[in-house]
Amino acid sequence: MLVPGGAVTAAASVVALEPVRAAGIAAPYGLAAAVVGGFSPMVATSLAAHWGLVAVGGLVAVMTLIAGAATLGMKETAYRPLREW
Repeated sequence: MLVPGGAVTAAASVVALEPVRAAGIAAPYGLAAAVVGGFSPMVATSLAAHWGLVAVGGLVAVMTLIAGAATLGMKETAYRPLREW
C-alpha cells in the first residue's frame, strides 16, 4: 500500500530507533506551541481592537525578544557524546 509521505515516515522511524537529544523536549514544545499558538490570534485581535495594529507589532516584537533570549541562554551540546541507554 502506497501512502503519501511514506518514505519520509519510514526514514523518520529509522531515526527514532537511535537515541536523540531532543526526545525530552517534545512534550514541552508541543504544549508551548499549543498555548501560544492557540491564544495568539485572540490576543492579537483584542490588542488590535483596543490599541490598534501597532500593539500587535509590539506583541510580535516582545515574543521575538523572549525567543531570542531563550535561544542565547541555551548551552551548545553538538560535540558532547550521547548518553548510553
